[in-house]
Amino acid sequence: MTDKKTTGNKYIQYKTLYELENIAKQYSGAKDYLGKIRRLAIRLESKSYRVAVLGEFKRGKSSMINALLGVNILPTDILPMTAAINHIIYGNEKKIEIQYKDGRTQQTDIDQIANYVTKTSEQQARTAETVNEVRIFYPSIFCKNNIEIFDTPGLNDDDLMTEITLSILGEIDAAIVVVSAELPFSMTERDLIIKLLECDEIYNIIFVVTFIDKISDNRDKQDVVIEHIRKRISENVLEQAELIYGDNHKFMAKAKKILDNPKVYAVSSALALKGFLHDDEDLLNDSRFPDFKYSLLETLTAHQSMDMALKVSDAVDEAFRKIDIWYNEQVKKTGQAKLETCCKCDNYIAFSNEKLEELFQKTDKALTDIGYNKANGFTMNELSDEVSNFFIGSLSSLNKNQLASGYIASAIQNASDKALKHMDDLRQKAEDVLHKSYNAFKETRRKRYTDLIKSEWNIHIPEQEMNAVNIRLPRFKWSGALYPPDTDLINTDIMPIIRKKIMESLEEYTKVCMYRITDYKKGLRQQNKTDKECWSMIMEQYGKVRERTALRQEMYHIRYQKHKKKLQMLHDGKE
Repeated sequence: MTDKKTTGNKYIQYKTLYELENIAKQYSGAKDYLGKIRRLAIRLESKSYRVAVLGEFKRGKSSMINALLGVNILPTDILPMTAAINHIIYGNEKKIEIQYKDGRTQQTDIDQIANYVTKTSEQQARTAETVNEVRIFYPSIFCKNNIEIFDTPGLNDDDLMTEITLSILGEIDAAIVVVSAELPFSMTERDLIIKLLECDEIYNIIFVVTFIDKISDNRDKQDVVIEHIRKRISENVLEQAELIYGDNHKFMAKAKKILDNPKVYAVSSALALKGFLHDDEDLLNDSRFPDFKYSLLETLTAHQSMDMALKVSDAVDEAFRKIDIWYNEQVKKTGQAKLETCCKCDNYIAFSNEKLEELFQKTDKALTDIGYNKANGFTMNELSDEVSNFFIGSLSSLNKNQLASGYIASAIQNASDKALKHMDDLRQKAEDVLHKSYNAFKETRRKRYTDLIKSEWNIHIPEQEMNAVNIRLPRFKWSGALYPPDTDLINTDIMPIIRKKIMESLEEYTKVCMYRITDYKKGLRQQNKTDKECWSMIMEQYGKVRERTALRQEMYHIRYQKHKKKLQMLHDGKE
């Protein structure tokens, strides 16, 4: 951690934050960090010191704050009351400002506060759910030194109240954890302290034991209870911290600094408020509140400047740790991603040729499965037998009264129709295979554009139109008449003649189909080649990206080295 002396002076703090902001602005990955630096600068300017009062429900948080202010402002009751964040700020005019979750704001009288932050009725509970925060302006001496107090809903009241309370942890500088003398230190309170230690913004945790008058009127006995609670806080939380963060030296150093000898005060808020309202010094002494209030104010005032120095110091450390990450992210975003995509495109083209051949292998297998193969077209012998069976079956169905020439010719025609229908079904199946293959090619090609160009380069390059590729196969037809017109159908064995014609027709048809499928594959290969040429032009078009990227990266590297040196000096406390 940077030496506090280097950031203890307010001018140096401003200067350091200014330099950190200028560095962070140069890196897109430092956006969150830049916001943190700007918020820190605003806090430095306003000198505000934000203190949240936290604890389980019905621990007397609101009563304790009322006693600190010396007036009954915040609603209190035997039931859990606080249902929204109450933000108390010094103001000459007594008023409240309701900030709603939808962005609206409303100002009203301070005595109306219970209508917006409590849940004692259904209507009030519904209203409280719409409220983000209630800002209470009051001329309290306690808040005059730019100290702002947050009254929070009790933990373990319900999940929503717990969530509201935990949401504020990143916005505060210090925490007052309120525990009850009657129910001292639960596991929930232990876990809350761990969460507070996890917050980089919080350097100061103070513990207040309320309802101390319920234990005993004797101060010595009260001191014994306080010491017991102090010891329990220290041992229980450190034990849990060691269990979770034992290897985190920075976390454990912070935990031990706060918890080795924790600041623990005990008060009776009820007695204190009575004492303030009635100017009763005995009640005030019995409440132990004057000593607590003085010590608390002294502690918080001292920590205002001390904690700001630590925050600035930690901001330097964070930038010093993260600048390598910011720089590497920036290098990647300044063209490196485009260059990587160029390489992907090159590899993809080479890979796509291989993928295309794999696609053709799958296509050939699918065609084989339906009776067609790459070497022989449609499987001739099997297919010839299938077609011949239509004729044999049709002729065999003729009875002896149907052996006239007309009946035989009609039977042959019926068989021919069935054979043509069978071949058309086979053609349709083959076309379906080619259509599926074609769609697979188009999808691969489409992804080449969408995945590699539009998504990674985020630019629009018109997709090349595909050349027309014919995936239609011709219909099967007989190569002439099935038999000579003067054939004596009654006295001639017609099947050998028909079988010969079937073989001739199938040979001619499969030859045409093979040419057509070969042309289909040739068309896709040519398309793939055209795409490759298109990609070569794109690669050439973006070749200058390499040169620009190299120059830009060199510039960024020089700037990074300068920033790294500056942060090293701030980190080492030499500036």
